[in-house]
Amino acid sequence: MINWLKDVYSKLSSSYSNILLFNTGLRPDEACKAIQIIHREENTYVKRDTMILERYRFPDIFIRRTKKAYISIVTDSILDLAKQSANCGYNALRVAVKRKKLDMNMAYCRKIFATYLRMQG
Repeated sequence: MINWLKDVYSKLSSSYSNILLFNTGLRPDEACKAIQIIHREENTYVKRDTMILERYRFPDIFIRRTKKAYISIVTDSILDLAKQSANCGYNALRVAVKRKKLDMNMAYCRKIFATYLRMQG
């Protein structure tokens, strides 16, 4: 999984590869939508004093029937990644990866993050 991420990251432009780095811990579509909201409504979405993304403010996008995630913790560097990322949807990113003749396994980003958390206890 890490080899796939490194390979794709090295072959995509930084505006697309930053989406993959931002994606850790999120579902692929949620990551793209989170970046779109950061580009459009950063002041509403990002609570600077606690450095969280207030996902509950956008329930149609982020609150699911199961596995609800109401907030995401971020750092300044993660926010910078989002701001430097392409403001595109998941399908546009998928097409960009396919144009480079690579497999699209964006779900690996979330799995890498989960594995890291599990290994750290």
